[in-house]
Amino acid sequence: MRSPVGRSAAVEGITKADTKLPVSVQGRTMAYVVTEPCFGCKYTDCVVVCPMDCFRESEQMLFIAPDECIDCDACKPECPVDAIFQEDEVPDVWQEFIALNREMSAVCPPITNRKEPLAARPSEPSGP
Repeated sequence: MRSPVGRSAAVEGITKADTKLPVSVQGRTMAYVVTEPCFGCKYTDCVVVCPMDCFRESEQMLFIAPDECIDCDACKPECPVDAIFQEDEVPDVWQEFIALNREMSAVCPPITNRKEPLAARPSEPSGP
């Protein structure tokens, strides 16, 4: 099990064995969705706090496997570009990312460790 350092208190100690199904609200499966602001940035702060290892990596962005996400809210506050939304809170302009996360998470490899982002953090200078 990965170190819980940096995880929110609400999910510390949760393992895959603790939960087998995503959270369901009124019969609907809920999951978090990675949206457009992640494209070209690909920060991995969210990856290391996910207790279910449900993030997948493509060349330009990350995706969340919706059938593995337990809707724990650990990843959302870790994203420096605010690219992660609960499925029912995805802005209208990025609704296509709900299906894109499902489609791409099925074909992209899992990512469980922090990596260098593609872009400088919003608070970092971008060049000389």
